[in-house]
Amino acid sequence: MILIIRKVNNNQLLLAETYSILSTKSTKHKFVSIFNLKFNYGMIKKITFTFLFSFLLLNLNLYSQCQLPFNDFSKCKFKSLGHRGYDHIFPEEVTQSMEDALKHTHYLEIDLKLTRDSQYVLFHDHSAVSRVTNGIGAVETFTVAELKALDAGSYMGNQFKGAQIMTLVEAMQMAERYNGYLYLDVAGLNSDILAREVKQSGTAVSRILPNVASLAKGIAMRSILNNCPWVWYNGGLYPDTIPSLTWYQNCVANGCTAFEVASSHVGDSAWSVFLSRVHAVHADVWVFTENDSNIVNRCVRNGVDGIENDRPWEVARTVCQPGYTDVYPDSLTTGNWLFNKDLQSLGVGSQLRTKNYINPPVAQIPTFDKCSNFGIAPVDSTDPTVMYVPRQDANNGILVFNNFTPQDDGSTNRRYSVVMDFLMPDTLKGNFVSIYQTSPGNTVDASLFINQSGQLGIWGAYYGHVDPGKWYRFAFTVDVNNAVIKEYLNGKYLGDVGISSGERWTVLNFVTPKEEQGFLLFADNDSETARMYVNALQIRDYVMDSNAIAALGGPSSSGMKIGNADAFNVKLTGMVADSSLFDYDHQIYYVAVAPGTNLTKASLTYDMSYGATADKSLSPVMDLSSGLYSFRVTSQDQWRYKDWKI
Repeated sequence: MILIIRKVNNNQLLLAETYSILSTKSTKHKFVSIFNLKFNYGMIKKITFTFLFSFLLLNLNLYSQCQLPFNDFSKCKFKSLGHRGYDHIFPEEVTQSMEDALKHTHYLEIDLKLTRDSQYVLFHDHSAVSRVTNGIGAVETFTVAELKALDAGSYMGNQFKGAQIMTLVEAMQMAERYNGYLYLDVAGLNSDILAREVKQSGTAVSRILPNVASLAKGIAMRSILNNCPWVWYNGGLYPDTIPSLTWYQNCVANGCTAFEVASSHVGDSAWSVFLSRVHAVHADVWVFTENDSNIVNRCVRNGVDGIENDRPWEVARTVCQPGYTDVYPDSLTTGNWLFNKDLQSLGVGSQLRTKNYINPPVAQIPTFDKCSNFGIAPVDSTDPTVMYVPRQDANNGILVFNNFTPQDDGSTNRRYSVVMDFLMPDTLKGNFVSIYQTSPGNTVDASLFINQSGQLGIWGAYYGHVDPGKWYRFAFTVDVNNAVIKEYLNGKYLGDVGISSGERWTVLNFVTPKEEQGFLLFADNDSETARMYVNALQIRDYVMDSNAIAALGGPSSSGMKIGNADAFNVKLTGMVADSSLFDYDHQIYYVAVAPGTNLTKASLTYDMSYGATADKSLSPVMDLSSGLYSFRVTSQDQWRYKDWKI
């Protein structure tokens, strides 16, 4: 579907062409121009499109229903709160993530941290910057200028390379432009600094809603930030003993507008009392963090007024747009590493790090060199630089941030794939050797081993064989929902390992206070480990099928090919600045074009996922007068494609 908007004069825009792909009995597409519609220009500039119309087309035996993007939720009381901006699609809390979220919804949840020069920046992790940037160290040790020099986008893909961390001042000014509101998740709120930055931003204090853990703290905050609204939040817990109605009345009288608890409370034994008291004082109940449409709808049916989520437009449409069809989740490669110089990713993924990254023991730190210099076998007859991992003790391991597409509750993933090229240099001599550890804190026994006989598996289900001194490509898929792990060696299926369906195999997709997210390589709680060499690593947030794994083959000096086929950063000749609307799940870009644009000779540019190819050149001169331009992006591994529409 394409929407092309032309400016007619200073006050109005004319929707010159609206087109819909019609379903027909033939394989050909037909395109029909529908009608003209006027919009207020100021609405366009703030991207508050009102797409509240649908229509039917009848043409002989043809029938189609087309609904343009539903982007005005003013008649829907539900609040979809973008979690860290729009981090389902974009790097979290950077400019692009925030701006695209504000184009689609009015409320964003953001995390604040103080820098060394006492400014608030948008940043979630409690100390280390390594998950979402190419830097090393704790965020509070950086100045704003130093943080802005980091690359805060490449971990989500090369197409976001160079994205910068935002300051709170910048975020408030952006919220003002888009008529948005920022729910501030901040520990140890410094009201004086916050008041200074509100003043510096030149925005209304009503644009921010700090989270506050008690009525007393709310009152104290408002003594400095006069008339600042706030949200009651105490780590997801209910207020103590679900206090009397008077307590809620006092909170609201002193600026509280919403009470947020964990979504796990929805429908429990105390829920109805809590909900009735919040609603009795005309405040909202918010929960966090849900992405699945079924769970979202269950929460709404139980009276929830707002939900933090990683997909703010899709969740808003799920609740507010009748008939909306959700197509979540996507299947992505979220990490890819070729260890030819350091722990940085290639194409997509966070940098890896040692579990203990602050003054780690020298004996535990990986090193990088050519195979010949290490005195080990080459990889597919070449001599690449690879990573040497010393034998890890019980306090160490290689930490992999998974960055999986948020599934289920947004904080855990139960279906994923891991592929690695490794060489084990030593004979086992009766020992087990850990390959994979799902406990990022390394507090339990590892999750996959090489046993004394050189077989791969766990719990008595061991398959295949690896010899010391040889390179192998080991792949495994984890499906907690179906309680099975499938193992592959050099692309060949080995067998199934039955597992428990509990949390043992579920990986964390959020950062805990100790930043123990993701999983560990070559770690075990009682040091059943050995020296290892690694050439490449890849992770995907879905269960790969056997054919796709077979296509990856055996170990390769060039690593593994990526399975993503996305298109980002679309730009069209003559498009109005900031006018694009991005429907990621349905692979559609909507743009407004400036007056006088020649649609018969339009130029299009876009960025693709790392290694992907398009069926048309990156900068084609195209004819958009017929209303639709479509191009196919095929993933580097050739196992996936997406058809994108402009």
